[in-house]
Amino acid sequence: MGVAAKTRATTDATHSVRDRILDEAQTLFAEHGYAAASTRAIAQATGVNLAQLHYHFGAKKDLFKAAYRRGAEQVTEARARALVNLRAEYAGRPIPLEALVRSFVTPFMLAGETPEGSATMRMHARLHTEPDDVAKEVLSQVYDETTLAYLEAFEQVLPNLARD
Repeated sequence: MGVAAKTRATTDATHSVRDRILDEAQTLFAEHGYAAASTRAIAQATGVNLAQLHYHFGAKKDLFKAAYRRGAEQVTEARARALVNLRAEYAGRPIPLEALVRSFVTPFMLAGETPEGSATMRMHARLHTEPDDVAKEVLSQVYDETTLAYLEAFEQVLPNLARD
């Protein structure tokens, strides 16, 4: 086997282990929440040892963020595309409130149609019962950019509405 083939095989195997860890992490975090799902249980369900899990993700919080981000990025990307399309369609005019709300909410609702999205929705629901530092950090890292873009669009449509 040549060097390129060995590198490709190693990369595929590493990617496969990483994906398997994320699959199990999403499932266990969605079912049990951040506090109750242990890295040991995730490693055991994946068939890897704790050292491998920590090699790929580091701390439990980092694994949780990666598992959450896996499905949530589908939502943020769809929201960002929808807002770009609305801005192009309305070309400098205010975007109708109904269109803004629909473009913001629909990607999250449709996320449940994929396994990653469904797990992310369940993880999202559980975030309200998790430690504040975990919830705030995850939500801000995943959603802040698109949420701020939508806030700007909502402010244009609802100029008398207070931001806080």
